[in-house]
Amino acid sequence: MPFEQNWVDPDTRRKLRAGTVKDSAGMALKPRAELAKVFEKLDPAKETIVYCQSGNRAAQSAAVLAELGFKNVRVYDSSWLGYSSWLSAPADDEVWTNFGSLPTTIKGLEWVSRFLSFHGSLMVFRLPNLTRRLLVRARELSGYEDVRELLYWATCPQTTSWSNGTLAKEDDYVETEAIKAAETHANDPELLSFFGWIAERVQAEKRKARADHELRMRDWED
Repeated sequence: MPFEQNWVDPDTRRKLRAGTVKDSAGMALKPRAELAKVFEKLDPAKETIVYCQSGNRAAQSAAVLAELGFKNVRVYDSSWLGYSSWLSAPADDEVWTNFGSLPTTIKGLEWVSRFLSFHGSLMVFRLPNLTRRLLVRARELSGYEDVRELLYWATCPQTTSWSNGTLAKEDDYVETEAIKAAETHANDPELLSFFGWIAERVQAEKRKARADHELRMRDWED
């Protein structure tokens, strides 16, 4: 099942740089009904094993399946890069991650959170049930701030461009998505607090960037 089928338009970032689209809407996951259509030939009640080249895209697809109600989703962690290096290794000797149940350690939660992160990722916003479960479990394990930080970075571009203290348009989507998500989940204290915190953090980073630029300009003029 091609990973790219999860997204409205996986080529959005290139199109933003080329100026052929005006916003980051294409970076979003497809609506739930369309995602269900992508995976309609799979039985949610059966064990589903997901793999890719290195395990990253597989973990993201597994998160989508879990959000769609699949009860027993596992990621083949090593995927083909790992398995192909052991020509005699049977699959049952390899490492698996069960996305049907969250890890019971902070280290495990951090691992899952990192798999949601890739350039242009909006999975933290598009998979609110999983995001909430991660936050609640992190709070139970006394590691809320660490997991919250990882989930924040999972929403951000891996690289950003700034000009005169202003974030480039193709990279400036996190604040808008966070505000929209906070409004959508206004009745959920856990998600409202988290998405509101993301919006405030991005706003603070933008203010600092503008202030730093203005300070550099004043120093230059002096």
